[in-house]
Amino acid sequence: MENLTNSTHSEQATSHTIVRPDQTPPIDTIDPKHTIFEVTVKSFFSKKADEYSMRIGSVDDIQVLPQYDENTTSEETIVGVTLIAGDTGNHQPLLDRAGKKSSIFDMPKATGCTSASMSVTAEPGDAEYPNFSEVITGVEIPGVAGESPAELAEREQAAENFMRAVGEVAAYGLLGPFSELQEGFTLTVKPAEIDKTKKGKSYQTITVDSPDTAGKS
Repeated sequence: MENLTNSTHSEQATSHTIVRPDQTPPIDTIDPKHTIFEVTVKSFFSKKADEYSMRIGSVDDIQVLPQYDENTTSEETIVGVTLIAGDTGNHQPLLDRAGKKSSIFDMPKATGCTSASMSVTAEPGDAEYPNFSEVITGVEIPGVAGESPAELAEREQAAENFMRAVGEVAAYGLLGPFSELQEGFTLTVKPAEIDKTKKGKSYQTITVDSPDTAGKS
């Protein structure tokens, strides 16, 4: 299930408006096809949780990291994703457990976005049913003075593509081995390398220019 809602931008500059001269090429953004994601899972599971418990997560931060691995090519970007993870068996909301007041976080400029929120729900499968995950994302992009509708659509699509890739790796992390989820761990992965059998049934809803969508879900 996929959904992309676009918003109408005012022609007047705002605090998130970029002023650029005519003929300036579109803003460069990170290409998820050439991105290595490092997902750090922080555990907030209850004592009653087990490997079959419904899992919930909230992305807390996204950062562009320096290249430190000699095996990383010059075309590849390393993006760090921090995922708060827990279970639905705890009556205290996940953000409260993590000491967070809001699900919205600032985005690096290189992503072409200003702020976002992302919530993840995942349920491990068994011999009869596949793994299941659902990701709900809200993301805001800056306005650009004098931008054409085609350029706006291009930036919105770039933002959607990037956040979709983040959602894929976040859901994949949340479906990791329960023993590792309990302790917290870091997963290094490229979206294209995710095993489809482990991914199972996955759904994403992405709303552009509404960063609090996930927080309201």
